[in-house]
Formats: sequence, structure tokens, C-alpha cells
Amino acid sequence: MKTDWKKSALLLAMIFLILSTIELVNANSFDNDLPDDIEADANETIKIDDKFEKTNREIFKFNKGTDKIVIQPATKVYRHITFSQWGRKRISNALKNLYEPNHMINSIFYSNPAGFFRSGVRFLINSTIGLGGLFDVATKLGVKRYDISFADIMAGRMCMKNGPYLMIPVLGPSTVRNGTGLMIDKFLLDPFSFIFPFWGSAARFSIEIVSTKNDTNSMMQQINEDSIDDYAMLRGYYYQSEYAKEFTTYDNSKQ
Repeated sequence: MKTDWKKSALLLAMIFLILSTIELVNANSFDNDLPDDIEADANETIKIDDKFEKTNREIFKFNKGTDKIVIQPATKVYRHITFSQWGRKRISNALKNLYEPNHMINSIFYSNPAGFFRSGVRFLINSTIGLGGLFDVATKLGVKRYDISFADIMAGRMCMKNGPYLMIPVLGPSTVRNGTGLMIDKFLLDPFSFIFPFWGSAARFSIEIVSTKNDTNSMMQQINEDSIDDYAMLRGYYYQSEYAKEFTTYDNSKQ
């Protein structure tokens, strides 16, 4: 029995080493900025609906205070525990892997069988060979992630417009449609929200917030330092990101 345990541990260690090497060799970075032509067009066509601006600004102040008192210290601990960007990438991969079943469900609602099977195959591969999603092996094998949220279904199938801009406590900028879709994804259509006990789900959600904060920290610092009105600048950035999303969402699973 001990020998079998050692063999299994050695095999997992070898897989981990091989996958680590693949990740390091294929590591690349990406730029979140919009292309110049899209950004110029966005500035002319995007209409911002912020009828709840007074309330939104109050929530924004609350979020900044919460960020300073709670989230930033938690992010520092997170960086210390994960040691490096490589370690934080593993956490991010594992969190994304847990949402593949959610993507499968949303693909059904979107009448997209290709997206359903793609997400299912990704979850199977990354949960096994990828060691619980720590490594995105599926992408390396050519099975790209199909990110589809319930907000995409509301937009693409129900033809619902974004609605007014909404600043959500702790989570940050959104719209009425996207915020509603987010809540449905998190609490109604995510199978793991029913499998995990309450504290397990809360811990997972907290890690997601800290991981996202870590990923967007440099952007938020730049907004705070360079803008006279950081609320308006963040709002503009959010709308530009939503505009850019129209070029890549909905039908990308058919490619």
C-alpha cells in the first residue's frame, strides 16, 4: 500500500513538473487596452446611463473604504501565500475551472450545443490532467474557453439592454442587466454553490474577490493617481470594456 501511495505521489509530481514547464515555456502576457480604432469609435458611440449616480458615488466611496481597510490587506496576504505570479495563475485557473459547469448550463440556455460540449470537455480535462484546474491543459490542446454568462443570454437571446450603470457594493462597476446576470450565475446556475457548504462558498467567493483585486490593482492605482474624478474614469473604462466585449461575445464558440 505504501509503495502504491509513493508511486501515485511520484506520478503526480512528474505531471506537475511537466505541466509547470509547459506553462513557463508558453507563458505570455496580454494587453487589456482597446485597439485605437475601436477606442475612438467607442468614445463617439457609447452612451452612459447613470441615473443612479448619486447613490452609485456613495457606494463607490464605501467600496474605496472597504478596499483600503479589508481587501488591500487581504491581497497582500494572498500575494505572500502564493509567492509569485506563477502561483497566482494557478489559483486563477482553478477558480475559472469551477465555472465550466456554469458555462455548460448557460450554453444550453443560449442554444449552443458546441459551447456546452466544449465547456464539458474543458472541465473534464482540466479537472483530471490539469490537477483540479491548476493548469489549463485544455487550452494547450486546442479546446479554448467559452466564457458565457447569463448576462450574455439576457443580451443575446432576450434582447435586454444594459440598463442604468450600477455600482455594486464590494464587487464594483456593473449595469442593471449585468448585475442581475451575475447574481443568477453566482447563486442560481452555479452547481458548486449547492454542493459547497455556506462557508465553503463564502471562502471561494472571497478568494475570487482578492484574486480579481490583485489582477486589477495596477489599473486602479493608475485611475486613482491620474484622474481628478476617479469615479467617472472607472465608469468610462467599464463602458469601453463592455463595448469591446461586443466584438468577441456570443458567437465565438462557432469559430
